[in-house]
Amino acid sequence: AVALSLVVNMVGCEDEGVAVHKRIDGVSRRHLRRSIPLAGVVPFDFSVVAAVKRRRPLSLVASETPAAIAIRRLAAGLQAKPEQIDGEAGVEDRGLIAGLMRAFRRPRRSSSSQRQSG
Repeated sequence: AVALSLVVNMVGCEDEGVAVHKRIDGVSRRHLRRSIPLAGVVPFDFSVVAAVKRRRPLSLVASETPAAIAIRRLAAGLQAKPEQIDGEAGVEDRGLIAGLMRAFRRPRRSSSSQRQSG
């Protein structure tokens, strides 16, 4: 099985990334009965845009920017706890990903329609 964790990218601050993870993890636990741990948060950083436009690795062109530092921290954390990954995702993992996609595609009911039907 594939170890699954979440990286929240392009957020304004660490707290925003943690809040995004909390919402996604809540959806996963509610609909799939499975938690998704937070692997890390990468802040929005214009140096990433510049590196992409230049087709150069961020670590080479802007290694001390907030995004580059967060990515290094994330990589170090992943390297510190290597997981056994068996090539492709198993049926259970594909089901988890498909379930998450369905949960996020569901239209939200507005508060007025909830009041009318409740």
